[in-house]
Amino acid sequence: MTSPLEGLHAVGYARVSTEDKGQITGTQADSIRRWAETNGVIIDKIIEEEISGAVWPRPGLSEAIVTVMTSGASMLVCYDQSRLTRDANTQLPLIEKMLGDKVIRYVVNGDADPQSFGIKIMSAVKGVSDSEERRILKEKTRVSMAYRRDTLHIHVGRPARLIIADSTEGMNKGLIGEKTLVIKPSKVLQFAKEGWPPNYVASKLLDVPPVTFQRALERAGIKEQYYQIMQEGASQ
Repeated sequence: MTSPLEGLHAVGYARVSTEDKGQITGTQADSIRRWAETNGVIIDKIIEEEISGAVWPRPGLSEAIVTVMTSGASMLVCYDQSRLTRDANTQLPLIEKMLGDKVIRYVVNGDADPQSFGIKIMSAVKGVSDSEERRILKEKTRVSMAYRRDTLHIHVGRPARLIIADSTEGMNKGLIGEKTLVIKPSKVLQFAKEGWPPNYVASKLLDVPPVTFQRALERAGIKEQYYQIMQEGASQ
């Protein structure tokens, strides 16, 4: 039986993020190609990107939409709706509006019309399920971070900003937030006298990235002094 999509052109879109354990865009791309072959659809291009579904807009998706809109393609093909968007209420209608008379097809639904009542119900249920899954994951992450911060006293979240100064008085308050670590130059130079390399001080003592400590030394104007004191201590 001839598919109603026989001979139509399409652009494929595949996406994975760091949350998709063990997945690669190539797997979705292969599924899109198999679906196209089964339905007689000609895939002009498959655009792949590795990015979180929470990012909006996404470069790869924007490219896919523009490609469909400006070419002879009749549809945008994705593995399933979650690859296209996890926000069926806001983002999906926006994408559909941008595509105009072009349509969206999902591999997991075969050649079913995404505008049909059945597919809309399936998409709505999956959207609620995905939303609840993300909520549970965020809650688990929040509890874990709170335990690390309050019980283990380990810095969590974005790396802390480091300022080396005797006082923050007069500084731009926008530079000093909850996660700003302020340490006096005399204390930092004491680390140098002990012979501790900057990378060790940063990662083991201050719990900040080494580059953050290096930049703080430069801003405080004591970077050369730090290395000089450390070398003098090592030569004694």
